Amino acid sequence: MRNVPATSLLALAVALQFVVPAAAQDAPVPAPAEAPADTADQPVDETEIVVSAESLRGAVDAPQPPVLELNEEDIAAYGASSLAELMQALAPQTGSSGGRGGGFPVMLVNGVRISSFREIRSYPPEAIEKVEVFPEEVAQRYGYSPDQRVVNIILKRNFSSREVEVEYGQPWEGGYSTNGLEATYLQLLGQGRLNFNLGLDDTSLLTEAERGIEQTNAPTYATDPDPAEFRSLISDSAEIEATGNFTTRIGGGGSSLSLNATFERNDGLRYQGLDTVTLTPPGGTADDSVLRTFGEDDPLTVDSRTDTYSFGTALNTSIGDWQITGTADGSLADSRTLTQKRADAADIQALQDAAAAGTLPIDAPLPDLPDAGFDRADSRNTSLSALVTANGRPLLLPAGEVSVTLDGGYSFTGIDSEDTRNPGLQTSLDRGDLSAGINIGIPIASRREEHWAAIGDLTFNLQAGVDHLSDFGTLTDVTLGLNWGVTERLVLGASYIMRDAAPSLGQLGAPEIATQNVPVYDISRSETVLATVISGGNPDLPAQSQNDWRVSLNWELPGFWSAIQQGRFNVEYSNNSAEDVAASFPSLTPTIEAAFPDRVTRDATGRLLSIDQRPVSFAQQKSQRLGFNLNFSGPFGKPRAQAQQNNPLAAAFGGRPGGQAPAGQGTPVAGAAPGGAPGAGGPGGFNPQVFEQLRTRFCS
Repeated sequence: MRNVPATSLLALAVALQFVVPAAAQDAPVPAPAEAPADTADQPVDETEIVVSAESLRGAVDAPQPPVLELNEEDIAAYGASSLAELMQALAPQTGSSGGRGGGFPVMLVNGVRISSFREIRSYPPEAIEKVEVFPEEVAQRYGYSPDQRVVNIILKRNFSSREVEVEYGQPWEGGYSTNGLEATYLQLLGQGRLNFNLGLDDTSLLTEAERGIEQTNAPTYATDPDPAEFRSLISDSAEIEATGNFTTRIGGGGSSLSLNATFERNDGLRYQGLDTVTLTPPGGTADDSVLRTFGEDDPLTVDSRTDTYSFGTALNTSIGDWQITGTADGSLADSRTLTQKRADAADIQALQDAAAAGTLPIDAPLPDLPDAGFDRADSRNTSLSALVTANGRPLLLPAGEVSVTLDGGYSFTGIDSEDTRNPGLQTSLDRGDLSAGINIGIPIASRREEHWAAIGDLTFNLQAGVDHLSDFGTLTDVTLGLNWGVTERLVLGASYIMRDAAPSLGQLGAPEIATQNVPVYDISRSETVLATVISGGNPDLPAQSQNDWRVSLNWELPGFWSAIQQGRFNVEYSNNSAEDVAASFPSLTPTIEAAFPDRVTRDATGRLLSIDQRPVSFAQQKSQRLGFNLNFSGPFGKPRAQAQQNNPLAAAFGGRPGGQAPAGQGTPVAGAAPGGAPGAGGPGGFNPQVFEQLRTRFCS
């Protein structure tokens, strides 16, 4: 028989109406007979309790239990000022433990996908009712790959806040400071959400001189400025962010639409020191040379700015018995970097020739050289993604309903860049990803449905997907999984993942660039040489083939200590194997050179001339991981007396006859039998007289 949890006040009122007469008679409740096909004219058995209610609001429909649950008190204990800070604190629990991925988790709000984390990252923690963290297998039910955990944020139904936060930070040694200002407005009303956020952050410059750092090639002449004052340890930076989010209910079927937009600007200024020149006196050698600086109070700088425009939307609706969720998210980032050039090589050579000829004493003030200008690098990163999922339960088996999730989506990534240091070279990389997948959850045994209940709750999961990359080809993935609820508290899981993975866009298509006179340490000869280094992409990289096993144990600990309200113990083991793994070229050693002889060029004497550091493909890579996670939550210390007063439910259900609550857990309700008189309490300490009073007060 299926038990549906009751959460509404109406359901509670119905329960109170029917429970009291049955309990007052202190008689056993007869087992309900099998209902006939048509019960419209059948008499109602007043001793039978029938409660109908909706499922828990915001619950995630998955057989896997959460690996972490946080209520309002647990969330407040982290001391975070926003949901973004809370997620940073929870990073060890929300990161993937499967040996792959490790990126940001899949975010849900009230059990529904959102377009991006931008929608909720500025929410204050006080607006959150509950946080649930689910294992990676749950991500497949929402159209994602099984290398991200799922975080479900359950918001309060009604909440409003206006918050202004000011921050200031400065180290004991001084030298620089950080400043922050953030203003947030949030309104939650049922399914409707309205949020505006404005953030300003500023970090001042910190130089080497302010920390007493001395360089070995510092000038020895008093007339030269100290270059440490013009080299930065921390850049001067500023950031501004403005975000608007709007979610509303549309139609009458519980559908909702959300829109969000964000603008971000990041500015940075870094000091690279002063320009220098090496001067040698007439007839002198390299040992007689000195390093001089010129361009007083005019440091070499790197000035950068990045503007990011983001937009997202999400639609959640239903078609028949299917729940449909569609999300779209786009981002455009424009970056500009100005790097100040050093003095012209011809002007530097003229100074060196003058010093060698004796016409320019090496200790004389240096003349001002013409401004060499700036090198400019521009880049534009474009990303677009859209995903539609449909979740339904089209088939009923003896152990329960079969869950089916269909997903289809498209994503695009584009990188365009150019740099004046590489004239005539423009980089343009594009990748489109068209994807589709299906996830099927088949219940095999169920205690709730009383089908093979002795086994427990057993569910088989099958997922299959296909991706077509515009610049690479077609990739496939298949996942097989079992989830076994041995008991209500102990759950075991196992999954096997087979999938293909493509090299990154940069690994395949980055332009080939040869940079000369790069210092490289040659281990085989124990020397540092100036060699030509080749960087860029490798279009010959093959697809990576992955085969992963994952086994997990999730145990909800019993309340063996009164202070512990919730405890969970998780054990996860993963075994990962991959072939044709694309990776950066490793450090040059004799072994690596023997494996990639065509990547290294030497002269007749064995001196290193050039090295090709473009990505390579390793034949095989294996790894194993074993992780343990233990979480406890609960209050410490004795509760305040005020918090235990006026709790009539403790009198009715406190496990004491006569309406007497356990010591320190409330006061008896008026009219309760004093002292726990014999016969006053029902089974398990239930007091029908006190319960009747509660029902009357509640219904009135």
